[in-house]
Amino acid sequence: MALVGPRSFKQAMKFLIPFWIIGEVALGLIREPLGDKYTGEVYVVTEKNGFPKPVPLKAKLDAYLVDGAALYGNLGTGSIRLNFSGDDLDTLKKAGIDPTFLGENTKSACSPYKSRTTKNREFFAGHDNSYDGWLTSYSYAFDLAFRNAPDAPNCHEMHVGIIDFDNIQIAVSGLNSSSFVFASLTRDSEIGFVQRMLMKLRYDRNDLPKFLSARG
Repeated sequence: MALVGPRSFKQAMKFLIPFWIIGEVALGLIREPLGDKYTGEVYVVTEKNGFPKPVPLKAKLDAYLVDGAALYGNLGTGSIRLNFSGDDLDTLKKAGIDPTFLGENTKSACSPYKSRTTKNREFFAGHDNSYDGWLTSYSYAFDLAFRNAPDAPNCHEMHVGIIDFDNIQIAVSGLNSSSFVFASLTRDSEIGFVQRMLMKLRYDRNDLPKFLSARG
């Protein structure tokens, strides 16, 4: 004997759908537009004749700007989670990336205690990278510092460059004196369509501090 008939199910859906829509709209209006998952290619960058030389790796980075970065409008109160995967994980380990971040199932996150913001900054790896758009600088870039705790992963130093709503770039430095790890990333959203479209409507490349500091 069915506990819920077709009519009861339809009535329940009619009741729940408006609340779902209201919730999606509310979250789309309060979420930090940068807070999401981003995926892309990974490089090791060294200098050659005074210019950065990105060397592509057989590796992928999934980066998550989460927690405070997603909801409360300030990267300094959120966290960043990095998941490197692919065939060149040993190369990343030798470059200095903490093994905690190597592998698709890693859960460790880095919570910055200090950040510095600059506007219209040059790309971390110059123009020889996988971003093919017409923009030639970040709207804003964030230099993030982390405390090293004995039982926590070494997050080194991270730099997050915002190109546009869908594209960011991340550099991890402080690994060694001659190179850094760089990733050119595109939004690979885990957020619902309604929320994401409202976040995109609120996004303004030239006015990000309004969002980054409004509730910080």
